[in-house]
Amino acid sequence: MQKAADYFNVDYRSILNHLHTELASIKGGKLVLLFSHDLTKPEKQSILSNAKKAINATVSLWVYKKVNDKFILINSNKPSYTSRFEACKDLKISNKTINKYLDTNKVYK
Repeated sequence: MQKAADYFNVDYRSILNHLHTELASIKGGKLVLLFSHDLTKPEKQSILSNAKKAINATVSLWVYKKVNDKFILINSNKPSYTSRFEACKDLKISNKTINKYLDTNKVYK
């Protein structure tokens, strides 16, 4: 898997996340399907006739902090982060946690 990750110039976890999903990902300007075994001819025909593309969406995040029982926007009415990846790195929380709390009106710690 590391060789595939090196070939597509991505992290190996990206390969793991797309392995056996039957979703075509764009890598190097090409649609790519990733499997850990050789596909039979019927499997290939089935996948090619029903190919689905993976959707990548960038979501801007507005992050508030709670001060004296009031919520204050971290960045004066601008998106605090331009992507979930950026928020994950800066806030030191996982993407899964962000998705769990996104638009729920629940407070995280």
